[in-house]
Amino acid sequence: MARLRRPVAVALFSAAALTYEVLLVRVFAIEQFHHFAYMAISVAMLGFGASGTLLALGGRLSDADAERLFRWSGIIASLSLVASPILVDRIAFDATQLAWDTGQWLRLAGVYLCLAFPFGANALAVLLGITLERGRPGRIYGASFLGSGLGGVLALVALWLVFPTRALAIPALLAAAGAITCVTHVRVPRLVLASVWTTAIVSAAVFVRPLWTLDVNPYKGLPQVEAYPDARRVAEYSSPLGWDVAVEAPAQRHAPGLSLLYRGELPPQTALFVDGQMIGAFSRPNADSAAVEYLDWLPTALPYALPQRRNVLILGAGAGTGVSNALVHNVDSVVAVELHPDVVRLATGGQAGRRAGGQTGRWGMARWSGSSEMLVATWRERRVGSISSRWARREEWVRPRRGSIPWERIFSIPWTLTSATSTISHLTACSPSPAGSRLHRARTCV
Repeated sequence: MARLRRPVAVALFSAAALTYEVLLVRVFAIEQFHHFAYMAISVAMLGFGASGTLLALGGRLSDADAERLFRWSGIIASLSLVASPILVDRIAFDATQLAWDTGQWLRLAGVYLCLAFPFGANALAVLLGITLERGRPGRIYGASFLGSGLGGVLALVALWLVFPTRALAIPALLAAAGAITCVTHVRVPRLVLASVWTTAIVSAAVFVRPLWTLDVNPYKGLPQVEAYPDARRVAEYSSPLGWDVAVEAPAQRHAPGLSLLYRGELPPQTALFVDGQMIGAFSRPNADSAAVEYLDWLPTALPYALPQRRNVLILGAGAGTGVSNALVHNVDSVVAVELHPDVVRLATGGQAGRRAGGQTGRWGMARWSGSSEMLVATWRERRVGSISSRWARREEWVRPRRGSIPWERIFSIPWTLTSATSTISHLTACSPSPAGSRLHRARTCV
């Protein structure tokens, strides 16, 4: 067991670093915008490079010094994984002010240093493990690769089980386990032993009660809608695909592309957000109520101006507006494909049928296009559009099998269709885009 002490410790340190990096991708996507998620890679590389440079400049270490530094680097790695989210949470960084506020650049530098330090401490522990195993470095390399792979898997599992706020404490627990492994089966000073167990206790404590929060950018849709009077969250889910929130607010109404000629009322709606950005809103009006009339004045009603629309395949169901529109127009059979299962759960109230949700557009085309008479590929109303629809439009597999769905019955309904179009319910004909496009974009007819 003593021979496996260093490889196991290195595997745990590597797992902690990769878990933290994957979780930072989710945190940046939630707090800021999706393009900030790539910052997780840069801060990780900064920490790795800094630790290697420091060790190279320090010169050759004796085995006793390397062993002592190996233990302390594990302790520091665990503590820094606790301190880093706390410090970053205290830095008032606003990316939207970088263009005119020079102080934001200093705060950004502080964020970089706080986030890079844990990666540097973990990388230093791995490098010292290799230094101590000069005769068999392959064992440490292998343990590092194995730990990194397990860390990536663990991050995905953690995001399914707990919210990102609590998941951020898991890397500290892994590093603490690595620090404990470093002092197993060896005699160490009492100060080192006390520090190791204190680190483990602190890591467990912040997992139970995190000392940081996720502050969503105020320019995202979620903080704006929650600022409405009497707004409240009615459901919340977390997964590697996104942080999903449903919010009810009496003042909230969402009908993108609604015709300017519509004079009726909009029904009460529940807004749906993924990573703080609105992807749509859904309502469950009574079938006999006039509240469903607004659906006929939306761009998503355009495909149903065609006759013979018994079986419809919808790629990228999102919040369900396209599905509701199909049902309102008395379609016999609707197959809605949506990659994100939590979005389906929120939009359907947990009552999704066996043929809706949880699959990609590729799967939907392969499974259902042969039995469908119309294909509707909807983009979500925001740039966080449905994965199963957005990428479907860019691949050749979206072309249906020969003879299964005529080109004039394939529609792409983008969010950019504006309310200045004519009344959708009065459309009697439409013409497809040029045949050279991969998926025909339906043109509104006036």
